[in-house]
Amino acid sequence: MRNWHRLFSVAFALLLGLTGTLAFADGMPTPEPNVMPIANGDITLSIYVSMPNEARQKYTTLADHPVVKQIAAETGLNFEFIIPRKATTALSSTPPWPRASTRTASRPAS
Repeated sequence: MRNWHRLFSVAFALLLGLTGTLAFADGMPTPEPNVMPIANGDITLSIYVSMPNEARQKYTTLADHPVVKQIAAETGLNFEFIIPRKATTALSSTPPWPRASTRTASRPAS
């Protein structure tokens, strides 16, 4: 009985190997290369992000950051940063957005 399992396992492994070989006989499909820019300035990404106090001292908006400027130049995308008014620290425990209401609707009297 054990020999039958061993023979079946070897035959199945050979079948899988043969199937894989036939599937890629024409070669692996090559992905298209990334072509930059991906936009012509006609796409704007709006990003809601809190700006830490440390960054507020250096930049008026995150769009002034050199990394964001470089990404915008290479991709052709425009970035709009929506920053809450409340200044936050990087590890703030309270989120700057309003909390969802936790009130439950009361049932009408029967």
